[in-house]
Amino acid sequence: MDLVFRQEEAIIKEDRFKDVTPQKRKEFGNSSKYRINLIFKKNSDWEEEFPVKFKFDTGAFLSFAPKKLMEDFSIPTEFSMEVTGIHPEKKCRVLVKIGKMLFKILDDNELESDEFEAWFAFHPFEKGMHLLGMKSIIEEIEFHQDPKRKILILKTVQ
Repeated sequence: MDLVFRQEEAIIKEDRFKDVTPQKRKEFGNSSKYRINLIFKKNSDWEEEFPVKFKFDTGAFLSFAPKKLMEDFSIPTEFSMEVTGIHPEKKCRVLVKIGKMLFKILDDNELESDEFEAWFAFHPFEKGMHLLGMKSIIEEIEFHQDPKRKILILKTVQ
């Protein structure tokens, strides 16, 4: 089954740019992103009325979610680890809890995937990122971006 997601423009805030001419800013442009709805299991029921939006991030090794999601769905964690972003110094590391979550993917047309289990890193930030990264996902899902139609197609490999 093909799950289809529309491309969205990711606008880069103007205050992020330093020493850029208007011409170079226009040439640089913005970026694009794909939002993917995940449905999680609570107790023995799927929470289909409450999908959670994640960004599909092929550059992220792990999937990331706020620890509140871990708490809301009573996800047991198996260990903790420090993660870094662009800067590897120890002072920039964040301690996250690692656990496995069961989920289904819901596409823009409300088609629902089979059940998946993947590793998630639960971070301590309330307003932090919801990223669907590659760990455990790349073995289960084939993905293709169609730039002309501005869509992302996910296909299960199971």
